[in-house]
Amino acid sequence: DDGVFVLATHSWHVCETQGSGILDDDKVKENISSMRWILETLMDEGFRPMSMAEATRTMS
Repeated sequence: DDGVFVLATHSWHVCETQGSGILDDDKVKENISSMRWILETLMDEGFRPMSMAEATRTMS
């Protein structure tokens, strides 16, 4: 195929930031919605989710 695209973040970024600390419920919901949109858009464009272990095997 054409390679592997890696999208990574820290799981705590959804509910906390280094600068602002713990986020309120509305901001957490907004962040979850944004993350869902990003992932759904990538999958709609043909990207296939996989673990890093699977990606490593794919590139070997």
